[in-house]
Amino acid sequence: MPNYEYECKICGNLFDHILSVSNRLHPRSWACPNCKQSECLDLKIGTPGFMTNAFGKMKPPSDVQQRLKDIGKDHKKITGKEMVSKFGH
Repeated sequence: MPNYEYECKICGNLFDHILSVSNRLHPRSWACPNCKQSECLDLKIGTPGFMTNAFGKMKPPSDVQQRLKDIGKDHKKITGKEMVSKFGH
């Protein structure tokens, strides 16, 4: 899930929170964790950060990893020559 950054319009406090894309605007109605004022948070413009593993690469959730493994079991691995003969180029 993306890690979004928010800023308080009153005290300038910056903090981040991990939320789904569909819920990224919900914190606007929250109180600032620093000054405790309500409905004063703005979502900072920019690209969201994503959680990574220790090597800095994207790591999909475990259920997605399992689905990808299951999909891979259903497909025959083909060589480059077989792919060229089948699809061209």
